Amino acid sequence: MSTATIAAVATVTTIESPVLNLKELAIYCRRSERAMYALRDRRNGPPMFRKAGRIYAYKTEVDEWLASGHAADPGSNPDLDPTNRPAEPRRARTPGPRKARNGDRGPAGTGPLLAEHMPTNR
Repeated sequence: MSTATIAAVATVTTIESPVLNLKELAIYCRRSERAMYALRDRRNGPPMFRKAGRIYAYKTEVDEWLASGHAADPGSNPDLDPTNRPAEPRRARTPGPRKARNGDRGPAGTGPLLAEHMPTNR
């Protein structure tokens, strides 16, 4: 992280305003502005609103959004970790249909050269 970014993060964390603009929001979430636009377009990001052509978000809602992501992460929530579940029993293997091999036409009369599929000269 560059020193400018570190200084910007320190500035954002000390902001007293309850509202963050898009640039402050991106720094606060440690994402790029483009990533925040993409999250907004996909409706996956924190709740944002537009005022006078600019995008803003309430800091409390961003904190709630970050906390909800932490709760949904399998690495930090043991209830969602698949390694904590008991192993599933192995299923019996059922034989599938036999695959045709090159040149295999199957039983007599069932191959691709059936008379009903032959072109007629009428």
